Amino acid sequence: MMLGRIVGAAAGGSFVLIQCLTLAHAQVLPVLQLTKSAMSGVETPIAQASGWDAVTCATRQHTVNITRPPAHGMISVVDEVTTIPASTPRFGSTGKCAGKPLTDKKILYRSNPRYKGTDTFSYESVDPNGTRGPFDVTISVTAANDVGSAGPAPAAASAATYRMLIQSHHDVGGKCLDVPFGQFARGMRVQMWECNNGSGQTFSYDETSQQLTIGNLCVESWGRGDPMDAVGLGSCNGGAKQQWKVVASKDYYQIVGVNGLCLGVRYAMKDNGAPLHIFTCGAENLAQLWALLEAPPADALGHVWDETDPGGWKAVWTRRGDTNVFDAAFTHPDGRIVTTVNSVTINGNSINVKRTESSDGILCKYTGVLVGASVSGIYECIGHSPGRWQVTIR
Repeated sequence: MMLGRIVGAAAGGSFVLIQCLTLAHAQVLPVLQLTKSAMSGVETPIAQASGWDAVTCATRQHTVNITRPPAHGMISVVDEVTTIPASTPRFGSTGKCAGKPLTDKKILYRSNPRYKGTDTFSYESVDPNGTRGPFDVTISVTAANDVGSAGPAPAAASAATYRMLIQSHHDVGGKCLDVPFGQFARGMRVQMWECNNGSGQTFSYDETSQQLTIGNLCVESWGRGDPMDAVGLGSCNGGAKQQWKVVASKDYYQIVGVNGLCLGVRYAMKDNGAPLHIFTCGAENLAQLWALLEAPPADALGHVWDETDPGGWKAVWTRRGDTNVFDAAFTHPDGRIVTTVNSVTINGNSINVKRTESSDGILCKYTGVLVGASVSGIYECIGHSPGRWQVTIR
């Protein structure tokens, strides 16, 4: 008997570990019901399917089959590298396998543009022995800013400016349009980088002028308006090289610039730092397909987070300017102090935190839900059991 896991979404949008058994003989396990919320047009993680060998800790790759597709959106299944948790709710400690690398299947859902309501789909996770774990998923889709939705442009009187993150197709890395180091200066190129909700990734799009701006500068193509011209920042002047039309392309969008050329990731590079260019538009060119994500409120992260957890630790997280990076100092009742660097990502009201540096060498990841000025959820640290955390934002 092998121990496996499926990570599913519980009501309210938090992730929970839902255990399944990889049995010696193929069989069909009971159907599990999952619920999840998503914003219209925004790609949202739904679940993860994976298993591992309890002796060698090696990944036992599961296959995901979509047995009933959603009526109002699309499903993507991608590989993800993560680590085995220290313990699981159903089976407890994972022993020596805790913290070992694990490759799993991440299931992502994106609704059709402008759709609002309830969508459902079904899938099964199949382990190497053929055991099938079926799931029925219900997703509550709420409205988001319909940036770039298909259809005629609104009248000038109702035109709007949208704050948004611009994310590449997941097959081209799923990274966000980014200004290096948040340095807003004329002549600065734009690049692709891990999405972090920082000021260097929060762009504004004006429907009337069709300008895409950040830091009071305009995104523009450099050169004569030819294919392969680079893209960067310049002083806004209303010129053709600074005008971008957002056009729906199935479940994504194309951003069309001067001479009808599309904004794209050069050579479809997936790495951080990949440059941008304009090129002949192609509906099947994944490097030119973009997800437009509603940016979180400018002050959603606040400036200071006060954290408490049941283990007695208390911490103060201090934000670095208007970035998504926090420096934290944890204090234990016995006087121990641990300092960390934490990177925070917001998607709607879902919070994900990665502890990227720690004075005690212990790295962690946090998940939680933002409600008003507080966040609560679960944290997992390598080599330790999961625990609960809660912060107050000020």
